[in-house]
Amino acid sequence: MSFFFRNSEIVEFQQLIAHLKSINSDIRLKLPASQYSIQRQVRQIQQSQACLQKIQHNAKRTFRRCRTPSTRAVALVLSEVLTETLQLATNYKMLGEEFAADPHGTVDCLNLIHQRSSELAERLHELEALEIFKQRRVA
Repeated sequence: MSFFFRNSEIVEFQQLIAHLKSINSDIRLKLPASQYSIQRQVRQIQQSQACLQKIQHNAKRTFRRCRTPSTRAVALVLSEVLTETLQLATNYKMLGEEFAADPHGTVDCLNLIHQRSSELAERLHELEALEIFKQRRVA
């Protein structure tokens, strides 16, 4: 199957992947922790959510411009990863807010969410490794 991507699409996709990788690595919740530390972590997660929402808004315009099946396929996967990253941030934020009420349950849930975060990081790595991105790297 042949892929046809315009250079501008490749650059936009690469930039989106780089942003998602960076934000995904920033969205973390370390528990147990002091109430102050949890509040600081939740604020950081909220900032990441705001950034992700802005990226999602801009990405929708980029995705609408995709004309070929191959670009639409990559855009669909990126859209799914972006949505899942937003959900991950929401989950982390909620766990931070619930820690004081149920520390043990929160830590158990946190371990499951950490696993999901690792899976998303792997999906981004796999996208970045696609042949189309190896041919034209963003400077």
